[in-house]
Amino acid sequence: MAGSFSDTAETAILNAVFRAQAWANMLDNAASSPATTFDISLHTAAGADGDAHNANETTYTGYARVSIGRTTGAWNAPSSGLIDNVAAITFGACTSGTPTIQSFKIIRGATEVIAWGDLTASLAVSPGITPQFAAGALDITLT
Repeated sequence: MAGSFSDTAETAILNAVFRAQAWANMLDNAASSPATTFDISLHTAAGADGDAHNANETTYTGYARVSIGRTTGAWNAPSSGLIDNVAAITFGACTSGTPTIQSFKIIRGATEVIAWGDLTASLAVSPGITPQFAAGALDITLT
């Protein structure tokens, strides 16, 4: 027998994690120093549960993780178990190297993987390429 979260619970959980909004009497953001940002990273292999935060992380020259807020201004309101980014998430332009990006991770602090996903299509990066997720393109689902 298997069960699943209701749409109400999915929305509340996604709001709590990504938008730092409390779920009354269930989840809050009242820690003495709650996380205010996540880092988004790019990886050169498919992701999997249990992967380390830096497993297969790309190393092209110009790359750095991108910080995104845990706010309503950074993440759209969730719907039917899905949340996505409000604005484009743009990484540094490649100045050297030729990796192929296959996945991403959302990381809290330096090492805690919150979510991960494989790209719909891999991205070949070479000098002059600036990887980015367009507004609304970084989808995270909770189902």
